[in-house]
Amino acid sequence: MQKNKKTGGFSLVEMTAAIGIFSVGILTVVVIFQKGILQTGMLYEEQIALEVAESIIEHLRAKGLPKVEGESEIPLAESLEAAKSLRDLHLSLSVRDFDPKKPGLKEAALTLTWQNFDRRKRQITLTTLIAEVMQDEAQ
Repeated sequence: MQKNKKTGGFSLVEMTAAIGIFSVGILTVVVIFQKGILQTGMLYEEQIALEVAESIIEHLRAKGLPKVEGESEIPLAESLEAAKSLRDLHLSLSVRDFDPKKPGLKEAALTLTWQNFDRRKRQITLTTLIAEVMQDEAQ
Protein backbone atom coordinates (compact mmCIF):
# COMPACT_ATOMS: atom_id res chain seq x y z
CA MET A 1 0.00 0.00 0.00
CA GLN A 2 1.26 3.36 -0.97
CA LYS A 3 0.65 6.54 1.06
CA ASN A 4 -0.48 9.71 -0.62
CA LYS A 5 2.31 12.21 -0.38
CA LYS A 6 1.30 15.81 -0.13
CA THR A 7 2.85 17.91 -2.85
CA GLY A 8 4.14 21.44 -2.11
CA GLY A 9 1.77 24.39 -1.98
CA PHE A 10 -0.22 26.60 0.32
CA SER A 11 -3.74 26.23 1.59
CA LEU A 12 -6.32 28.98 1.13
CA VAL A 13 -6.14 29.91 4.83
CA GLU A 14 -2.34 30.31 4.66
CA MET A 15 -2.60 32.49 1.56
CA THR A 16 -5.26 34.69 3.15
CA ALA A 17 -3.13 35.16 6.28
CA ALA A 18 -0.03 35.98 4.21
CA ILE A 19 -1.90 38.52 2.08
CA GLY A 20 -3.33 40.15 5.24
CA ILE A 21 0.08 40.45 6.89
CA PHE A 22 1.62 41.77 3.67
CA SER A 23 -1.19 44.36 3.31
CA VAL A 24 -0.67 45.67 6.85
CA GLY A 25 3.06 45.99 6.18
CA ILE A 26 2.54 47.85 2.90
CA LEU A 27 -0.05 50.16 4.50
CA THR A 28 2.40 50.99 7.30
CA VAL A 29 5.14 51.85 4.80
CA VAL A 30 2.75 54.08 2.81
CA VAL A 31 1.72 56.00 5.95
CA ILE A 32 5.37 56.48 6.96
CA PHE A 33 6.26 57.78 3.48
CA GLN A 34 3.27 60.14 3.49
CA LYS A 35 4.28 61.62 6.85
CA GLY A 36 7.87 61.96 5.63
CA ILE A 37 6.76 63.83 2.51
CA LEU A 38 4.61 66.20 4.60
CA GLN A 39 7.46 66.82 7.03
CA THR A 40 9.85 67.49 4.15
CA GLY A 41 7.41 70.02 2.69
CA MET A 42 7.09 71.84 6.02
CA LEU A 43 10.87 71.94 6.48
CA TYR A 44 11.28 73.28 2.93
CA GLU A 45 8.82 76.10 3.66
CA GLU A 46 10.55 76.90 6.96
CA GLN A 47 13.91 77.05 5.17
CA ILE A 48 12.49 79.48 2.61
CA ALA A 49 10.98 81.62 5.39
CA LEU A 50 14.28 81.66 7.26
CA GLU A 51 16.18 82.71 4.12
CA VAL A 52 13.66 85.49 3.47
CA ALA A 53 13.91 86.70 7.08
CA GLU A 54 17.71 86.68 6.97
CA SER A 55 17.66 88.61 3.70
CA ILE A 56 15.34 91.26 5.13
CA ILE A 57 17.43 91.57 8.31
CA GLU A 58 20.60 92.02 6.24
CA HIS A 59 18.81 94.67 4.18
CA LEU A 60 17.78 96.47 7.38
CA ARG A 61 21.35 96.35 8.64
CA ALA A 62 22.67 97.79 5.38
CA LYS A 63 20.04 100.49 4.84
CA GLY A 64 19.15 101.26 8.43
CA LEU A 65 16.07 100.62 10.48
CA PRO A 66 12.83 102.29 9.46
CA LYS A 67 11.48 104.85 11.92
CA VAL A 68 9.25 102.36 13.68
CA GLU A 69 8.61 102.04 17.38
CA GLY A 70 6.66 99.03 18.48
CA GLU A 71 5.32 96.58 15.91
CA SER A 72 4.21 97.32 12.37
CA GLU A 73 3.55 95.50 9.10
CA ILE A 74 6.22 95.96 6.47
CA PRO A 75 5.83 95.47 2.72
CA LEU A 76 7.55 92.61 1.00
CA ALA A 77 10.26 93.57 -1.47
CA GLU A 78 9.55 92.42 -5.02
CA SER A 79 13.13 91.19 -5.31
CA LEU A 80 12.49 88.33 -2.89
CA GLU A 81 11.42 85.65 -5.37
CA ALA A 82 11.60 82.85 -2.78
CA ALA A 83 8.93 84.53 -0.66
CA LYS A 84 6.36 84.10 -3.43
CA SER A 85 6.21 80.37 -2.72
CA LEU A 86 4.90 81.04 0.81
CA ARG A 87 1.12 81.33 0.84
CA ASP A 88 -0.50 84.34 2.51
CA LEU A 89 2.82 85.74 3.77
CA HIS A 90 2.74 88.62 6.27
CA LEU A 91 5.78 90.39 7.64
CA SER A 92 5.87 92.42 10.82
CA LEU A 93 8.79 94.25 12.34
CA SER A 94 9.09 95.15 15.99
CA VAL A 95 11.78 97.65 16.96
CA ARG A 96 12.62 98.73 20.49
CA ASP A 97 15.58 100.07 22.42
CA PHE A 98 17.71 97.22 23.64
CA ASP A 99 18.89 99.18 26.66
CA PRO A 100 17.05 102.42 27.41
CA LYS A 101 20.12 103.72 29.23
CA LYS A 102 22.29 103.33 26.12
CA PRO A 103 20.70 104.86 23.04
CA GLY A 104 21.68 103.69 19.60
CA LEU A 105 21.33 99.94 20.08
CA LYS A 106 18.00 98.62 18.83
CA GLU A 107 16.47 95.18 19.03
CA ALA A 108 14.66 94.29 15.82
CA ALA A 109 12.34 91.29 15.70
CA LEU A 110 11.10 90.26 12.26
CA THR A 111 8.13 87.89 12.25
CA LEU A 112 7.01 86.01 9.15
CA THR A 113 3.58 84.39 9.20
CA TRP A 114 2.26 82.18 6.41
CA GLN A 115 -0.03 79.22 5.73
CA ASN A 116 1.63 75.99 4.75
CA PHE A 117 0.32 73.62 2.10
CA ASP A 118 -2.21 71.99 4.44
CA ARG A 119 -3.56 75.44 5.51
CA ARG A 120 -1.92 75.46 8.94
CA LYS A 121 -0.64 78.80 10.18
CA ARG A 122 3.14 78.86 10.53
CA GLN A 123 5.33 81.54 12.05
CA ILE A 124 9.03 82.25 12.33
CA THR A 125 10.65 85.11 14.25
CA LEU A 126 14.20 86.31 13.76
CA THR A 127 15.57 88.71 16.38
CA THR A 128 18.78 90.70 16.10
CA LEU A 129 20.53 93.75 17.50
CA ILE A 130 21.28 96.65 15.18
CA ALA A 131 23.41 99.62 16.10
CA GLU A 132 22.12 102.89 14.77
CA VAL A 133 24.79 105.22 13.47
CA MET A 134 24.45 108.59 15.10
CA GLN A 135 24.65 111.66 12.86
CA ASP A 136 27.68 113.01 14.78
CA GLU A 137 29.58 109.73 14.33
CA ALA A 138 28.82 109.52 10.61
CA GLN A 139 30.55 112.83 9.85
